[in-house]
Amino acid sequence: MLNGPYRVRTNSEQLRDVYACDLARSSSSCHTPDLTIEAYNKALRSMMENRALLRDCGAMISSLGLTERNGDCQLGAARPLPITLRPTPVPKKVLNDIYHLSALVARIMDCASLDSGWTAEHIESCSSGSTGLIGLWHRVIGDVKCHREQHRNDIRLNILQQDYACGSSGQPALLKVRATPEFAGVPQKVSCLHRMTALTSSLDKIGECELPDNKPANEIATAIAESVRLYNERFHRSSRDICIVTSKGNDASTDNDDRLIEAALLMNHGIASHRRTARELAGDVVEMDARESGVVTVTSVLDSSRRIEVALFYFQHGSIDWDDEIDRQFRFDMERSKAVKCPSLEACVAELGEMQISWRSDADKFFPAAGLVEQPSDELLKAIAPRDGVAEDTKDTTLCAVIDVRRVSDTSSCRWCAGEA
Repeated sequence: MLNGPYRVRTNSEQLRDVYACDLARSSSSCHTPDLTIEAYNKALRSMMENRALLRDCGAMISSLGLTERNGDCQLGAARPLPITLRPTPVPKKVLNDIYHLSALVARIMDCASLDSGWTAEHIESCSSGSTGLIGLWHRVIGDVKCHREQHRNDIRLNILQQDYACGSSGQPALLKVRATPEFAGVPQKVSCLHRMTALTSSLDKIGECELPDNKPANEIATAIAESVRLYNERFHRSSRDICIVTSKGNDASTDNDDRLIEAALLMNHGIASHRRTARELAGDVVEMDARESGVVTVTSVLDSSRRIEVALFYFQHGSIDWDDEIDRQFRFDMERSKAVKCPSLEACVAELGEMQISWRSDADKFFPAAGLVEQPSDELLKAIAPRDGVAEDTKDTTLCAVIDVRRVSDTSSCRWCAGEA
């Protein structure tokens, strides 16, 4: 269930918090009130008593794009996302603690995933359900030492989702890290909806407000565009295309996010996105001689005689079936290519529940590599340590989610803290 409020912190805003969706640019004729609990509850009560306002709320949800495909219905059929109109505030101190903790967690996970020796010691403890991914890791990274060193210098783009809960002492506790976020661009739109709802009977003036840009989607698009630039610079190419590898079932939640990122890529950076499943790409990639050039091309949907060079592959959540030989072979071919892969194969392994338990338990070993020179506090170790030895599924217990975007090659990053997701 998506909830709020949502806050954004970037490198240029380290000393202050800002609401992710503050209608700061609204016109003078339409004043946006402070979003207090009392005022918001009053707005909700007013809306529940007015059928016209409820219809306007539905129109707001639709205009903000907070919809998903209605199952296997015809193209264009949609239904609202499962969201709530009642945001759950997160204390500012807890939010700031989580924000700073998330930066360290992202670095620890990256250091652990790149330590192939440490990974080889712990990867066999993973469940039998991960044999396909584990076998691919051994095939690509674990068998040949020079290959491991080669991948250490790859252009890496990490877009992580970290889920946090409130511990017994009131301090934040890490629940789970996801290598691909389930929601990234949607939460800010939910915050927009909460702000717009606070206008109560002034909903007819919504059109006079200028909604802010979707900062998470824009920053993710900027990170992807920078990775494409690094790809072109390193390999002397001129690609302006990426490929989003979708899941076979076309997960509606990630599909909604991907569309926001696609729009930001095209409008802000002039980069086109192509959507394919791994199975659809497998036949295309066979035509590409990755062993010699390492350049990946796909067939254009509009012109089958035209080949498009892909600089980056963004793998949607669940887009690869690790037990499917065709999917695994496709990912193996991609690993031998020059294209940027997000998430990386190392991040996919580090995301496994058993691996998360291992690197979180051994977090102190990676503190020097992660840039932490002082002895960590007991509170920090307790926040990172796995709870009861389990990396949990956090759908119903998440207090706050953090999206961490990190272009590892130049160490720049941007993080967002989102209230109950």
